[in-house]
Amino acid sequence: MYYALLNDTKQRCTPKFISGIYDINPSYKEEKTPRVSKYMFPYDFQRKEELQEIDTLYLNFYKNFSKSFLDTDYRIDHGHIFSLDFFQLLKNFRISEYLKKDLIVTHKGELLTTPFVYMDFIQKPPFDFIDLESSVVLKHKEYGNIFPQKIALQTKAENYDIFPFGNTDISRFLVVNKKLKEAIEKEKLKGFKFIPLEEFPKVFASEYNFNLKEYK
Repeated sequence: MYYALLNDTKQRCTPKFISGIYDINPSYKEEKTPRVSKYMFPYDFQRKEELQEIDTLYLNFYKNFSKSFLDTDYRIDHGHIFSLDFFQLLKNFRISEYLKKDLIVTHKGELLTTPFVYMDFIQKPPFDFIDLESSVVLKHKEYGNIFPQKIALQTKAENYDIFPFGNTDISRFLVVNKKLKEAIEKEKLKGFKFIPLEEFPKVFASEYNFNLKEYK
């Protein structure tokens, strides 16, 4: 049994949108307007060599910030944000290949004390896990990208406890097996919810306002 992780916006620590800007430098009190990062996360994270040479990323907030956000244990947002508690738990399980950095949240130049881990999972073969031949899929009428209506996983998914879907419009979302799900629930980690795989396409399309009329 597999489950996808999805932000649970009904929880106080999980706002639907966050205004933070990911960057390699922290914000400063002297800044009167938000500083735009020269990097686009997560897309540059695996492409830019200079990003592999640093140890820490910053999520800089300038406005619309609630400290309840610091209580989250997981959020998908331009990559994956994990609390240290969640990441320590994951280290006991089989994780598909990923890149990681320490993540520090700042607000108007103030370094906030709760540390996080920023992760981006490799999604190119062999780390693509949806079996497109066995799944029921729709293709975008203009661009040809794929949205799965019914998901079947490749057998190699059995080698991991957590991994991304890969090779579709839901590629970056993470999947966990029943063993890891039960361990997460035991630790009472928060900020997200588990969606059974057979329900995920419908839930995703609804919560992300995904326009399936553009597919056939």
